[in-house]
Amino acid sequence: MSAADEALRAEVERHEWLYSVDLGGGLVTRGRFGPPNRQILAAFDAIDFGGKKVLDVGCYEGHWSFEAEKRGAATVIATDYLVGDPRARANEQGVKELPTFKLAHRIRSSRVRYHPDVSVYDTRRLGERDFDIVIFCGVYYHLKNPLLALSRLREILRDGGIIIVEGPVIEGPQEAFARFYYHEALFDDLSNWWVPTLPCLLQWVECSYFEPVALSAADGHLGRTATVFGHDARGQSLPAPGRGPAERVCRHTLTARAVRRRDPRYVLPDEELLAIDPR
Repeated sequence: MSAADEALRAEVERHEWLYSVDLGGGLVTRGRFGPPNRQILAAFDAIDFGGKKVLDVGCYEGHWSFEAEKRGAATVIATDYLVGDPRARANEQGVKELPTFKLAHRIRSSRVRYHPDVSVYDTRRLGERDFDIVIFCGVYYHLKNPLLALSRLREILRDGGIIIVEGPVIEGPQEAFARFYYHEALFDDLSNWWVPTLPCLLQWVECSYFEPVALSAADGHLGRTATVFGHDARGQSLPAPGRGPAERVCRHTLTARAVRRRDPRYVLPDEELLAIDPR
């Protein structure tokens, strides 16, 4: 290994990485979460990224953004919203960005366009529409308003475009409902708000004018058991009347196609979706 290679490796290893990012030349970061999610990789394998316009929402260190670029996407826009993230640092313009993303971007000589201050609710600020593919992985359960987020993403996806949605679901129940976590802390992470059942997630997506195309099998490797009694921010145990002692939570990856249709279930469609569901 040359001195330059050793210096580069040392620079990479000075940082804490949450994800395994392929930096090229055999250099892969030691992400705390281990190898890339195999469900999402399988979803990528089923999609032709060649020449496509891609939006990666909640990109964090950019592992999926760079993967889309590697697979031939013509344009990749990576967004995040890093206000309050302790790892973020202000750049020359005062915008908080992630040093690990910037380092990976430089090492890869990437052309990905990075917007670390754009919320999923505010994607109109990008001034871009007609995306072919939206990557929405590891995000919805961190949002207080996941349905608004799906509407905003449908608004900027072209008809027939593809969205990849990944996150935790409650395994087993056939009813469409979601657990809400505020006083409780799911997996001791206060940034987790919602976990839907699988039927609920499918209906969230369908009512946002997407047609499910493919669904992963539940990934036992990623599955966890969530105690629904939980704890509040002070670590105090909380009662949860009417709930069982625990529920099985696993992760799923869903691929869906953006559709335009008249939906008779809507009496008052969302503002963002009026053009997609003409009255």
